[in-house]
Amino acid sequence: MTQAIAADAAVAAEQLQGFDLSGSVVIVTGASGLLGTHILSALGVMAELGLGPDKLIAISKSNPPRFVSPVATSTTSLRIDLVKEFDKSKLPTADYIIHAAGYGQPNKFMSDPRTTIELNTRSTMNLIDLLANSGRFLFASSSEVYSGLSNPPFVEGQIGTTSPQHARAPYIEGKRCGEAICHSILSSSSRYVATRIALAYGPGVFQNDDRVLYSFIRQAVERGRIEVADSGFARRTYCYVGDTVTMLMKLLLRADIAGVFNIGGISHTSIRDLAFLVAEIANAEVAFRESKQMTAGAPADVSLDLTKTLNAVGLPRFVSLRDGVDRTVRWWKEAI
Repeated sequence: MTQAIAADAAVAAEQLQGFDLSGSVVIVTGASGLLGTHILSALGVMAELGLGPDKLIAISKSNPPRFVSPVATSTTSLRIDLVKEFDKSKLPTADYIIHAAGYGQPNKFMSDPRTTIELNTRSTMNLIDLLANSGRFLFASSSEVYSGLSNPPFVEGQIGTTSPQHARAPYIEGKRCGEAICHSILSSSSRYVATRIALAYGPGVFQNDDRVLYSFIRQAVERGRIEVADSGFARRTYCYVGDTVTMLMKLLLRADIAGVFNIGGISHTSIRDLAFLVAEIANAEVAFRESKQMTAGAPADVSLDLTKTLNAVGLPRFVSLRDGVDRTVRWWKEAI
């Protein structure tokens, strides 16, 4: 794997050394995505330390990116469409399941609503059927479940107010239903965590990812000029992927906690300021279209209260937004 991803994996594995996965079977879906890539890489380093699972099943719809090499000798990579091709009889019972498959890019989850909904609902139920009686399940939810609320930061006891007719409803309602499935089936035995993730970013995305940060980086690196589609006043809280993975894995591996947890960073910034930061790091210019319109249904502010999560897992070594963006820009130039 690239040096950037390997370095992040080493940091995550260091923070997870209190957990021993030896003798276990782990399934990770969405293995070719940003979260999946970093989770597998961290598990690979744990395996090198003698703390990794005996069997690691990496499931993805597409081939792993070319910048990711096998992460552990115990890894089996499978190409499976979890909506169209899922066959439970071909997969083992697992001690830990991390369900990170799904569309994170708005243009994808808005253009393919059926797949978006099924990945978070029917696929979630199918995967839960593979969980060992004492196993643990992690459902990668999203901060989008808070859509419609005002006055952030949002806490886990809240839920959004958008209707099923909302422009982003397939994603929002799919995540809400996925959480409900986990709670309905696994809450009595406290065997799940649903993690409401806000804007994880970092090295390891596909070149065609069109989310705001990567669009800025692509434009800056390839054209030397960033064009922002609106005035850029919406605010976002970004979380470096290494910090995200550390929090996710600690929540999953702690058998004494369960339920819903916010996962996010501490870098709260406007899209406008983000554009200027990327431009400064990549030596590019910035231009704005002076419009107040945003992407259909996009929230004006994304900010999460992390109190519950940090009480459970401790304070990670939060990577600053400047350092995280710098790492991502350097990786983009190296790998893409």
